[in-house]
Amino acid sequence: MFLVTEVGEVVQETLRLTEALGKQPEADLQRIRDNLGMEIYDVVWNLCDLANLAGIDLDAAFAMKAAINRSREW
Repeated sequence: MFLVTEVGEVVQETLRLTEALGKQPEADLQRIRDNLGMEIYDVVWNLCDLANLAGIDLDAAFAMKAAINRSREW
């Protein structure tokens, strides 16, 4: 459930950045980018924590999914 909350915060910061581009001073844009980066970190951390709790080997899962994606037609 924390993951969903964190994804929502990524959305909020993304909207802030999108709305501020071209309208705000660079210092304000950098603050928004910094906040977005921290929220993205929270999402990644929650995903890694979930994988750990579930006993999932992310290296193996990434390799397996990459192999599947290589054979897909996009």
